[in-house]
Amino acid sequence: MAGLSAYQAHRLTPADIAEFTPSQIAALGAGHLAAFSASALGALSSAQLAVLTSTQLSAVTAAALDGLSASQVAALTTTQLDGLATATVAGLSATVFGELTSTQVLALTPSQVGALSAAHLAALTTTEVGALEGSQVSALTTTQMGALSASQVGQLHFGQIYALSAAQVAALSPSAAAALTTNQLTAFGAGQLGALSTSAFAALSTTQVASLATGQVQGFSSLQLRNLGVDDLRKLTLTQFGALTSAQVAALSATALAALTSSEVAALTTTQFAGLTTAQLSALASAGFQAVSASQVAALTPTQVRALPFSVLAAFDGEQLAALTPVQIPALTSTQITGLTATQVAALTPAQLNALSSAQVGYLPT
Repeated sequence: MAGLSAYQAHRLTPADIAEFTPSQIAALGAGHLAAFSASALGALSSAQLAVLTSTQLSAVTAAALDGLSASQVAALTTTQLDGLATATVAGLSATVFGELTSTQVLALTPSQVGALSAAHLAALTTTEVGALEGSQVSALTTTQMGALSASQVGQLHFGQIYALSAAQVAALSPSAAAALTTNQLTAFGAGQLGALSTSAFAALSTTQVASLATGQVQGFSSLQLRNLGVDDLRKLTLTQFGALTSAQVAALSATALAALTSSEVAALTTTQFAGLTTAQLSALASAGFQAVSASQVAALTPTQVRALPFSVLAAFDGEQLAALTPVQIPALTSTQITGLTATQVAALTPAQLNALSSAQVGYLPT
């Protein structure tokens, strides 16, 4: 066998292969195996195939491996598979790759997994996807993550989800995100959820969002929240809504704020309320301030108070008006003051009246 040239190895026919003993096959060098054609490799008996070492197989081309039958592929040991070059695995046809058993898939190295094509991934059963080790899942590229089907993503277990990077989560398709079970979602960290694309984030159902803990909700990014539609915002429970940070609330669009229900407005904490932008306050005003509590009014900054339309102040009830603090009163504009009703002026407390400047007093309606 030592005298066999690479050219001769390439010219071997299935009939020639049948003449070799397993010992002779084992004696072939890597150069010989690299020259094998698909028909020659496909002609190996189970006994001949079993003696091939990982070193020999590392030299076999993907085109030659495509000559293996389903039974031959299934007969490859995990050690033999480990010996395949990453480029060779990447070059396998989806048909041959699809013949791998779950045990064999589990034996692939992270670098081999990271080289798989979308067609290879599509050939994996949901059971095989669920069997991948965390290190294999971590090796998946963002392109591969985006190629996973909804049913495959639905099989990811906690250990695999923990292994996902923010970039991998960001690559999940909307259909994949929608396929996540509420049990799977509990495994996502706040940082991972904050990495979901805006389209994948919007694809989460009301049931999925409702299953998230407040700590996870606080991981939502400003970009995700800024792009939330009214219906998407309504997926949050009142508890979740009240758990949003001031920065997250400030990221909500004015359109979304304008659509808040009285219960949702009431769920805003004083800290959240104090962080609203003037545009958001104006949006709330257009929807009516009836649901705003006295404590929320008292939480407004002087800048926010100054930005309120005069019509909003004119509609303040007794509790809301009484909540204005001596720190807020000096921020009232002449337009706001002249818009107050006589009943409201009569209801101003001594502390509020003392906080008015002489110029402001001059604008009080009589």
